[in-house]
Amino acid sequence: MIKKYLLTGFVGALCVLSVFAETRSTFTGIRSMGMGGANLANADDASAMLVNPACLDMYMEHMHLSVNFGLYVSPSVLDLLSFVTNHSKKLTSTDGLKSLDKQFYDDLYSIDGKWSTVGLLPNAGFMARTLGFTYGASYYWTVPTRVMIESGVLVPKIFIGTQMDQVFTASMCRRLMKVLAVGASFKWIDRYIVDDIALGYTQTLEFVDRFNNDMMSAIDPLLTHKYGPGFDIGGLFYFGGIRAAATIQDVFAYIGEDFLSPRFNVGMAYKILPLMEYNFIDDASATFELHNVFRHANFFTKINTGAEIRLTNFDFRMGLNQGYPTLGMSLYYFIFHLDYLWYAEELGLYVNDSPLSYHFIQLGADIKF
Repeated sequence: MIKKYLLTGFVGALCVLSVFAETRSTFTGIRSMGMGGANLANADDASAMLVNPACLDMYMEHMHLSVNFGLYVSPSVLDLLSFVTNHSKKLTSTDGLKSLDKQFYDDLYSIDGKWSTVGLLPNAGFMARTLGFTYGASYYWTVPTRVMIESGVLVPKIFIGTQMDQVFTASMCRRLMKVLAVGASFKWIDRYIVDDIALGYTQTLEFVDRFNNDMMSAIDPLLTHKYGPGFDIGGLFYFGGIRAAATIQDVFAYIGEDFLSPRFNVGMAYKILPLMEYNFIDDASATFELHNVFRHANFFTKINTGAEIRLTNFDFRMGLNQGYPTLGMSLYYFIFHLDYLWYAEELGLYVNDSPLSYHFIQLGADIKF
């Protein structure tokens, strides 16, 4: 009975402890991600420092501080927790392992080979304008955990992995002429990684015991610590109701011994003026972008497009990110806001190769001086 609760608690704790288990951190702000990740020429908030520092030029306030706390979860998490809760008794006893029934295998095959991810993402940003320069700083800490169960040969195996990133960014922008603004960002990434590891039945129980007795002593031998700097540069071009943008990200960037290849991105944003004629619509935009243009991958994994409508106390966003739909909305009250995001991205080289999707909920406050 004790082992049953330990196993259930272990999987739950892994989920709570920390989606971005790849080389780069892909958080670009909940507003940008709701628009299919297409915000290179439309980011007039703190997300500009994460996507295109030149977009700071669109910031109109004197000073702005934003503090947010987010939680994201993949749809498969509930299925995983349900499986562990319903069958942990069988997995933690010899008699149970000898009597695995059809229902056990049906439930196992429904989650077999599917990663489940839960993470925390606190983030903050500050922006100001002085003497024609717009500048700012942002910080976020993404704490994800990935868990997967595979059927194995005789008994299931559990796979775990995580990539915890702290990312600090400092940005500055300047309007050079009427139609052009340029900006640059310096960023520092501090990363802790637990590479995906597979645990058999006996190893899982031993790890569960160590984890519950002393969490850090169980995790420390698996951790790899890396850190390093990087630079982003960007330009924003104004053509009436149309804006165009180009950025080069990860210039001279490395994390530990891993050097990151620079990414060249281009995009445009269009003000939907007919919609803005309605009194209840404050702003409406449509965007289209190509990300990492020179990456060797299917063309459709480079396409990002989206749209946003802003009302007085409510924003609605939707888009396509690498062929996958995204949806976002924000509700505002006084200085507070509540955000929701449905997001999907492709981690592989072509559409439906290695998709990752999740729900994201964020609560925050914006203070303007």
